[in-house]
Amino acid sequence: MGNRGSTDDTPTQDLSPTCFQTLIEAAESLRSGADESDHWRELELERYQLVRELGRGGMGLVFLARQTEPVEREVALKLIRRRVLNPSTLARFEVERQALAQMQHPAIAQVFDAGTTSEGYPYFAMEYVDGIALDAFCRDHRLSLFERLDLFGRICQGVQHAHQKGIIHRDLKPANILVARIDGLAMPKIIDFGIATTNGATTDAPARSRREATVGTPEYMSPEQFRNPEAAIDTRSDVYSLGVILHELLVEEPPVARERFSRTDLPEEMARAFDRPTRQPSAWLTEESARAVAERRRTTPGRLRRALRPDLDAIVLKALADRPEQRYPSAGDLAADIQRARRHEPVSAVPANLGYRAIKFMRRNALALGSASAAVLALLAGLTAATLGMFEAQRQFLIAEQRQQDLEQVAGFQQAMLEGIDPQQMGNGIVAEIDRQLRTGLDRSGEDPALADSVLAQLSAHVNATDLARQTMERFLLERAAESVEREFADQPRLRADLYSAIHAVYRAIDLPGPLPALAEQMVELARAEYGPEALETLQARIVLGDSLYRANQLAAARAELETARAGLRPSQPDHRAALVDAGNTLATVLVDSGEMDEAIDLMTEVAGQAREWFGPRHELTIGTTSTAGFVHARARNYEQGLAYFEQALDAMRDSLDADDPRLGRALLNVASSLGRLGRLEEALEMDHEIVAFFTATEGRRSSNAIRAMSNMANNLSGLGRTEQARALLIEASELGTEALGADHPITLRTRLNLGSLQARLGQRAQAQAILEDVVEARLALLGPDHQETLSAQEILANILIDRGKAQAGLDIIDGVHQRRQAVFGQAHPQTMASGRLLARALADTGQPTRALQPASTATRFFAERHGPGHALTLSSALDWYRILLALEREEQAVELRAERLAPLNDPEIARRHPELVEQLAAIEARFDRSGQQQRPEL
Repeated sequence: MGNRGSTDDTPTQDLSPTCFQTLIEAAESLRSGADESDHWRELELERYQLVRELGRGGMGLVFLARQTEPVEREVALKLIRRRVLNPSTLARFEVERQALAQMQHPAIAQVFDAGTTSEGYPYFAMEYVDGIALDAFCRDHRLSLFERLDLFGRICQGVQHAHQKGIIHRDLKPANILVARIDGLAMPKIIDFGIATTNGATTDAPARSRREATVGTPEYMSPEQFRNPEAAIDTRSDVYSLGVILHELLVEEPPVARERFSRTDLPEEMARAFDRPTRQPSAWLTEESARAVAERRRTTPGRLRRALRPDLDAIVLKALADRPEQRYPSAGDLAADIQRARRHEPVSAVPANLGYRAIKFMRRNALALGSASAAVLALLAGLTAATLGMFEAQRQFLIAEQRQQDLEQVAGFQQAMLEGIDPQQMGNGIVAEIDRQLRTGLDRSGEDPALADSVLAQLSAHVNATDLARQTMERFLLERAAESVEREFADQPRLRADLYSAIHAVYRAIDLPGPLPALAEQMVELARAEYGPEALETLQARIVLGDSLYRANQLAAARAELETARAGLRPSQPDHRAALVDAGNTLATVLVDSGEMDEAIDLMTEVAGQAREWFGPRHELTIGTTSTAGFVHARARNYEQGLAYFEQALDAMRDSLDADDPRLGRALLNVASSLGRLGRLEEALEMDHEIVAFFTATEGRRSSNAIRAMSNMANNLSGLGRTEQARALLIEASELGTEALGADHPITLRTRLNLGSLQARLGQRAQAQAILEDVVEARLALLGPDHQETLSAQEILANILIDRGKAQAGLDIIDGVHQRRQAVFGQAHPQTMASGRLLARALADTGQPTRALQPASTATRFFAERHGPGHALTLSSALDWYRILLALEREEQAVELRAERLAPLNDPEIARRHPELVEQLAAIEARFDRSGQQQRPEL
């Protein structure tokens, strides 16, 4: 719709009889007796071609126009209506033009140009927003509460920017806020500053009547605009309007019923509409309306009411306070309270008392600060009881077959309990219980309970709570459960298979992959014996075994199981199709880690097409398959294609998941990662802020998803040159990961690896070496020597050692990495070439230039063909090759290589982007004899 209604007042068809000044001016226009509907077709404007009319009001017309010079682009061109040209309207038109010209904010439509027509009527050209009104956008896209608050926060930021420029809008309403999707994000644009005023100015000239002085849309106007329209108003009047908008975004109703304004056109009469106390938003949700309102926000009535109370209710009431001094001082303060509510922090709108702050603190920290004894003792007891209960339920099944359905429901419930265990929360609960008991004991003995702080500090330094919870669960619950299954149900294969499946699910949930293959093999054998080798149940068990072997890094065995399962499944049978897609997804990830990139891409193209055909684009399995396709392309460095898949999955998730679903956050993270890989760092960083806020609000800053998002954000900050910010964020993420997830958790290790890599780039190589040595040791123990993540960490460590002058130690590591990558990926693979380039450096630095020559030349040619002659990898490899030729006294080849491969460094733009390579070349050139005789450089 574009800048619909982008006039000084509301479009003609939407005007209320009570929009006083607008009506007066419109009447004056009509009394002139001229029909202006087609007058615009006769207008001739230099540099602009009018396309069509977008909207009109009492004094302004807005057109879609094409600017022809100095640049070609679509603009919204606003022109004063010729029949209402008078000092008042000219003044207001000039106010809007000047107001917009002062402001530069993403949430405010920008002014590009201004001028007058040949007839002397003023106009200005502004940013064309191809969007729709805020309320229509939220309705059409079924935005969740979380998404609406995020959009509202951006609007508040735009209003705050205007206020900082001294501009008060005075007519904020959904029709004056256009929203469009830009790169998948809902971006608002505030328009219509036609009745804006400066902070502290009177609304209109004193000579005008109260009716003439009152301008705006009544249901969004503050009480003081009716009670004393000639008096000065300030930013708090806009805050009131924002409160009305927020009220409607939350519950689809205005705080004051519209019909209370339609009964009169007198300001003093309308002021009485505010005599009744304002109800909180949740009070507007009746039994009849709540279901429909909640459905349009992709939630339930109960969840919607809980989300509103008490914080959002209180925030809206404060914004809508009758007296300006009781409201938020600024739109920025309102936005800040919204953010606090989303993070479960105390908001300023709620009276600050100890009980409220305690509740918010507990909400942010969930089980870790709940009843500590319940969090640990009851949980451990419940786990034991659940396991025993599951066994007992199965025994009762044999005794009382008529109760089969009830017992299956009980067993399913108990299995769900076990799968829902969170080791991080359990570990936090253990620490909280230790803290409570320690303080209680110190208090009873007459000692200072504060001594507990030092004891817990020592404990935290040497014991990881999450690892402790995992090990406790494995040793005292899962291992004993597996033994009991084998002992108690030896003659009941179906029950044994079900119970092994439940234990397997818990091992997966707590991220302990070691025991998974053995359990899955038992499941396959039991299924084969019970159903036969070709049965769907057996093939599904083999898919589970393939996934288990993959998680345990047994790639060849995993591939064999998954290919066998896929060969036995029949696409013509509908009940086989979900298993076929599931097996294809897992097999593709195995192929990626095995270096079979082309085969993985071909497989995912087939599987993604099958999922869409069989289940539709919005099915959970289709969405997961689309994400896997994005992962496969990203790992193959086809980042554009990977981004397309990730964005497709994200769009589908937005339509089908609740706004606080963690899968939505992970989908956003995939998109941001791809943007970063493509060098679109500013876009990626903007999304990173949203993702970190999302996981912080929904799961807490110590969650694995939040830590992963922080690590990704730090990488993008580093890419933008903001290295100190990146380093601080990585340190925080690393510390949180160690405390919350465990020092050996994959996400903690990845975050520490990123930190070590950054410190190496900052020249802090000793600290970087210590970090990478820890990461390598942990990955060797956790993943084994052949896993790609282990090899990646070893490669970074070798690079650091070589840079520190410890070339032999670096060579000992990188030689093994290169051999393993050749075995897995083959010679012509980017990862093999990367390790080969580093191997050449290590060989040259240890006095073995002859051995170094082949990997250096091969890497240079490979990267030149893949990335081009001016790429950093190509030039860096060529510098190594150049240095090695000089060491071997092959002067002619060195001169030829210098002219052919290193010539791009003479390009000023490339030199500017890669100053470190220019410095390396200068250092090598400095080793030449000035008379033209080359002398052998020291390596």
